[in-house]
Amino acid sequence: MIQIEFAQGVSEDLARIALHLLHHDVALASNRLDQIELGLRVLQHHPLIGRRLDGQHRELVLGHDSHGYVAKYRFLPERQMVLITALRAQRESGYQR
Repeated sequence: MIQIEFAQGVSEDLARIALHLLHHDVALASNRLDQIELGLRVLQHHPLIGRRLDGQHRELVLGHDSHGYVAKYRFLPERQMVLITALRAQRESGYQR
């Protein structure tokens, strides 16, 4: 099975998202974080599902409607690994790094 790993800085992305949810949508914070986790697990079976951004990166939308998030990632077939390089809310204008 394909492994999913986080690049340096992705934990800060998750913390930023969690903090925002705790300030603005406490009741659904846990559910939204679960949606992110479940969405990322799809990559274990379908690593090429995300749309191509450039020669190395892909982007996958997680969640739905205005409550979605976007994961930027690379599939490394020689290592059987997906490397998540950044996460953001759909409404954010871009990635932090």
